[in-house]
Amino acid sequence: MAGKPTWTDAQIDALIADCEASETATEAAQRASARLGRQISTAALRHVLLNRRGLMPPVKAASKPPVDLLERRREKLTTAQQRSATEDLISRLDEAEKRNAFLARALQPTPPLSVVRRQKRPGRREGCAYAVASDWHVEERVVPESCGYRNAYDLTVADARIRRFFDGVIWLILAERAKFEINDAVLSLLGDLITGYIHEELLETNELAPVEAIRWLMPRARHGIKRIVDETDVSLRVTGQGGNHGRLGQKIKIKTYSQNSIEWLMCAILADEFAADPVYSKKVSWNVTPSAHLFTDIYDFCLHTHHGDSIKYQGGIGGLSVPLNKRVFKWDKAFIGGPSKKPQTYHAIGHFHQLGWDGHTLRNGSLIGYGDYSAWIGADFEPPQQTFCIFDSRHGVTAYSPIWVEENAESKRTRAA
Repeated sequence: MAGKPTWTDAQIDALIADCEASETATEAAQRASARLGRQISTAALRHVLLNRRGLMPPVKAASKPPVDLLERRREKLTTAQQRSATEDLISRLDEAEKRNAFLARALQPTPPLSVVRRQKRPGRREGCAYAVASDWHVEERVVPESCGYRNAYDLTVADARIRRFFDGVIWLILAERAKFEINDAVLSLLGDLITGYIHEELLETNELAPVEAIRWLMPRARHGIKRIVDETDVSLRVTGQGGNHGRLGQKIKIKTYSQNSIEWLMCAILADEFAADPVYSKKVSWNVTPSAHLFTDIYDFCLHTHHGDSIKYQGGIGGLSVPLNKRVFKWDKAFIGGPSKKPQTYHAIGHFHQLGWDGHTLRNGSLIGYGDYSAWIGADFEPPQQTFCIFDSRHGVTAYSPIWVEENAESKRTRAA
């Protein structure tokens, strides 16, 4: 019986060469069998290499699976979509932070604006000019036949009356300087500058939608405010409030009265614009605290402003003075001179389209004037007019005057001649 074959060093070197030229042990064993002329198994190959040289025959590496190009494209698209979604979220977060910062500034209570004595010329009485702008209803139409031909109103008329309002404020400030040293002025935007959609018929008759009306009104208000400081060189304080007509929705939201008013939003935007202007930020200051009641300190007096819609008046025989005086009495007890606890408080309201001054409360008229509703409820005729007065630094409200915003027939004839 033949013994086991012996392996010389030269044969083992040749066997190693066969392994290096092969990918698997089976292929290396086949090469060695063909070269030696006898059958060499893979087990014998492993035995010889391991025991004589401490080596292992080759093992074919696992083949890579075929590349799925469609799947790779999907992965790339998914990555791109995730990146785009992330960028979109970052952009939306940035917008939300800016919006929240704006609301935080707008909603943050601010101390009352104040006017202090700063008389420059001895012997002159110092005074602060005060004007009220409310109840403009700029986009509402009044056709002459609806009110006994006493009035007509549309956007063209509103534009002319707005210009005449600011003309009147400027003219009265310059005229009163013959008696007073006027370094400061206060302008109250008291709401109902637009009509809105609070009644169903307004959807049919208004010339502009509420947002369009604000867009139409804002540049005119901005221009008029700049004109006051440019043409009179006063330091101007502006208070901005909404009225019941500028609200969002059909019902008044008492707790969020200002936050649901696009008129208040207009005032807040204008306040931000003026604050960012390097020139007018030094001349114009604003109070747009989101409240139905604002307070301004004018010398030793407190001025309380409110649109007036919380006062309930149904045309009683005693007139507006009865419910107004009852409410003012309650305000005086509740507010006690405003945040600064001034010894005397004056009030200014709009809403009722009735100009008046009773020694304690200023009632503003309207820019729109006599109209359909006035005729319907049997209200007294009143021309379109707004409020102006002077706060004497020692004695309070004086030099009360209406601002007539419509030319009468005589002045039109004179101008034409």
